[in-house]
Amino acid sequence: MAKSYLAILKHAALAPIYLYQAKQVRKSALRLPEPKGERQGTLVIDSSLPTVQMLNLMVVGDSSAAGVGCELQTEGLAQNLVNQLQAKLVNNNDRHDYHAIRWSLNAKSGDSSFDLLRRLFIMPKQSVEVMVICIGVNDVTKNISKLQWQKNINEIVAISQRKFGARFIIFSSLPPMKDMPALPAPLNQLLGNKAQQLDTELQQICESKNGVYYFAPKLTDKQALSTMFATDGFHPSPKAYDVWAAALAKTIFQQLAE
Repeated sequence: MAKSYLAILKHAALAPIYLYQAKQVRKSALRLPEPKGERQGTLVIDSSLPTVQMLNLMVVGDSSAAGVGCELQTEGLAQNLVNQLQAKLVNNNDRHDYHAIRWSLNAKSGDSSFDLLRRLFIMPKQSVEVMVICIGVNDVTKNISKLQWQKNINEIVAISQRKFGARFIIFSSLPPMKDMPALPAPLNQLLGNKAQQLDTELQQICESKNGVYYFAPKLTDKQALSTMFATDGFHPSPKAYDVWAAALAKTIFQQLAE
């Protein structure tokens, strides 16, 4: 209780600094566009068969799902993921029943969990087997409450399963916001702590539901982490997307093989 009270006093004292730094970041931040390129397609794994078993994959979320930080979609998460997943399926065709991947990307910079939920409601109904969800950074910057975050995530899971029939829903962890070069101290610590709180809630929700998984890519050291941010110091770099997609493809393949 004493620690909690001291933390409240500390944040109250630093509030003017947080506000000033937040305004400066908004004013000076480099705004990167969403990369150009295809947002849907089909990759054939085995064209010799008379009938094709299709793996339907959808990636949804915010700017990180959209690939911001790259110039082309081929460097972003979705296409990178599809290509690496295709390679795994080709090289391990005795461990799965899929002959092609139909994929789509539905993501927009600035989207929060509520925006994503609204997007899923208005999207046309379609069959999805694997849904990858990247969301949370804009919830941090908007200071969403824990209860509202829980409500939004639960509803995202519900509509993904009910409307799209998703068998595997994979939530990517929130990024380490305290390490983002674009965020000065102590603002980075404030947002980093908030991100960690939401990430903990996200992990607990995933663990409580069937067919829902929490995914956190592992980086080896601080030096590796320093290369994971784009030129704006906020979004993932092409290298980060490559590492992210490779680990995610491995996780998805293991689920499909089981």
